Amino acid sequence: MPKFIVGLVAAAFAFVIGFACGALLTAPKNARMESLVNESNVLKKHVADFESKVLLLQNDVNSLKEINEQLKDQLLQAYMKKEKASSSSKQARITAAHIDIANLEVALDAFEIDTGRYPTSSEGLGALVQEPNNVTNWRGPYIKRGNPTDPWGNAYIYKQPGQYNQYGYDIYSYGPDGQQGGDDDIDNWSG
Repeated sequence: MPKFIVGLVAAAFAFVIGFACGALLTAPKNARMESLVNESNVLKKHVADFESKVLLLQNDVNSLKEINEQLKDQLLQAYMKKEKASSSSKQARITAAHIDIANLEVALDAFEIDTGRYPTSSEGLGALVQEPNNVTNWRGPYIKRGNPTDPWGNAYIYKQPGQYNQYGYDIYSYGPDGQQGGDDDIDNWSG
């Protein structure tokens, strides 16, 4: 369960206990006990409702991951058909790299929702496939096809925190020429 949720539950519990203790000092003994039992039951119901909502959100994330993979496959198939028909292989590969990066962003966000953080640069995109040693609540794999490579067979570069996305991460490919720099690099920070 994410840390902020645990904090909310703890704060609610502390409030109820504080309220119940105040009532305990002013009410007759039987009424105080009954009030404490009622408050405890109300708190238990709220916690149970909250936990069920968290489970529903986790199920929604998993469903979105599946839909995203299906859409990716359909888009790649459509672009590959277009590539064969139009002989613009370079543009089809560039488009496929943009799609890959968008899909990796979805997977990284799902990782962050589950674990409370993004993978470190040293863990890299491999953390989306295999659970890192120092992470809790990992619910992956977040991508189906192992460590991703760009359409030119090179690994995507991942940095967290990013140089361009300082509060998130940078993902990029060196593009068709396989060299850093130039106007053919494909990334998640430029328009």
